[in-house]
Amino acid sequence: MPRHQVGRAPGVAWAPDRSRARPGVAVPFPVVRSELARKTRGGVTVSSRALGFVAIAEALSFVALLAAMVFKYGFDEPAGVEALGPIHGFLFLAYVALALLVRQQRGWDLARTAVVLAAAVLPIAGFFVGRRLLEEDAARA
Repeated sequence: MPRHQVGRAPGVAWAPDRSRARPGVAVPFPVVRSELARKTRGGVTVSSRALGFVAIAEALSFVALLAAMVFKYGFDEPAGVEALGPIHGFLFLAYVALALLVRQQRGWDLARTAVVLAAAVLPIAGFFVGRRLLEEDAARA
């Protein structure tokens, strides 16, 4: 195996830069990530807008999951937790991934990143983070 492919998944082509990438060939995550960072709408990065919307959706799913837990343990009705648990889990992972991506794009310091990530584990903090991000994006546009 060539040295530049050591540690790569089998069948995944490695393209160190976009000039070597061929159409229809899988490219490594850093190249895809840099492409996402370049796409803009009115000067606002797509992923920062997505983070604002995902933060609000994650906060809604968290509150709904907490309400479903009341029904599960208070009234022995687990259907809500079984339905909302995976949805909230997906939104939580998307929130964390987008937060780290936006951190890289905007050059956030460790303190700001920690606050945004901590908001994911507090029930209504995601509403404030999402609103703030969307307001910042509107001001930048």
